[in-house]
Amino acid sequence: MDSREKDFLIMHGHRLRPYVGHPHRRTRLFLLFLALFAAAVTVLPAVSLAASWTFLVYGDSQSIEDVHRTVLNKMVNKSPEPRFMINCGDVVVHGYEQTRWENWKATCEDVLPGWGEDWEGLGQGLNPPKYMACPGNHDELGTADGLNNWQTYLWGQYQQWGNNGKYFWFDYENARFIILDSESSSLTGTQKYMLTEALRSNHKTWIFVFWHRPIFNFSTKTPHPHKYEEGIHNEWGIPLYDYGCDIIFNGHAHYYVRTKKLKLDGAQNPPLDAERGTTQVVTGNGGAALMWDFNENQDGNKYMLDTWCNTEHGYTEVTVSGNQLRLRHILRYKKDINGTYTDILDEKTFTANPKGGPAPAEPDIDISPASHDYGDVMLGQSSSR
Repeated sequence: MDSREKDFLIMHGHRLRPYVGHPHRRTRLFLLFLALFAAAVTVLPAVSLAASWTFLVYGDSQSIEDVHRTVLNKMVNKSPEPRFMINCGDVVVHGYEQTRWENWKATCEDVLPGWGEDWEGLGQGLNPPKYMACPGNHDELGTADGLNNWQTYLWGQYQQWGNNGKYFWFDYENARFIILDSESSSLTGTQKYMLTEALRSNHKTWIFVFWHRPIFNFSTKTPHPHKYEEGIHNEWGIPLYDYGCDIIFNGHAHYYVRTKKLKLDGAQNPPLDAERGTTQVVTGNGGAALMWDFNENQDGNKYMLDTWCNTEHGYTEVTVSGNQLRLRHILRYKKDINGTYTDILDEKTFTANPKGGPAPAEPDIDISPASHDYGDVMLGQSSSR
């Protein structure tokens, strides 16, 4: 041992012992220890980021309160405690009637605290709120009473992100969440501006987007037929695909559908894109009467279907772990599915899409305060996670 090694050991509080063996062996072992320690410290943040976390999605909880209750009970009993949940619209059947909202609130506050005290009051004061929603047509936000009830009962998203709680974005862990209004706000204008900025500024691994009315239709419902939404596809779908959106979640149609990964290019029958395509998930079987007129080839789009169900109510569970996620659609009751008696209708693993891409065209709008139809344009807010 030379004098420098001896001084180093004394300086760091090591007790010197008689040395036996090759004169450089201890030095090599010590340097190896330092290298292994440095590697371990470097890996720790990656391990932490890969820790899994869960959120839930469902839609159209309106109209049949007892069914909605059974769906919520299934969530509490089947899924691990989620970080939050998002309703894809039609929270209630008549949004202008306060009694409907009171009944919805009573059901949620009776069942959801089974996950813990954070769910008391639906966690509206937390960041993000435990329960969030995007506007549906039955929520009637175009009426004064409907908008007032929305702000009263979903006050967490309204107070945190503005825009009357209709559209906003936030970051959580390694994902960007974008909530849009397909019913009572313009597809363009200030909402398109917010969407554009949320996509351009994204630095997260995942992009999840939520609104009520799906782009692609699989129902012949009458007297109000559902249809292919060309405007939504062009204004929102194309830039979402360009920027690597992973999954779009919708409601409105009272069934469950998961499409294959699609290249959202504005066509009614877009091509598949297994590498970086965007998946549409319709999870509108959360409580309303189911649509028995399901037509898997309504617009010649059978090729895009992966999994579907219009015979039972349920919800969608998403568990994220780093750049992988597991999506499951869980039914409120077990059924015979392909010879197996189970409540897991659908289970699919995703890898995050590449992010970035050609910039969407600049929205041609005036974003001065005087031009806003629905409050200030809030560009989003990262959560504390």
